[in-house]
Amino acid sequence: MSNTLGAPHAELRGLVTQNVEQFGRATIEWLGLIRNALTAAEANVAALCEHACDLAKVDSPAECMRLQAEFLKRSMGGFHQHSESGR
Repeated sequence: MSNTLGAPHAELRGLVTQNVEQFGRATIEWLGLIRNALTAAEANVAALCEHACDLAKVDSPAECMRLQAEFLKRSMGGFHQHSESGR
């Protein structure tokens, strides 16, 4: 029995191979983005917990405000740095 679908079959096989390879690359890139997001989230949670512990130790409202201002300044610097590295 001869293969009368030779050329179309080969073209279809090429398209399937191309799509599977593209899917693999897209999946790897997506997993990298997820990994980066989880790393950033982990750092944010650690910083927040440390900040909460620091706030629990304060003796005055002024010290609380100072710690809060420092935390916000560090947080905004971290957001800026993270947004710059994502470009």
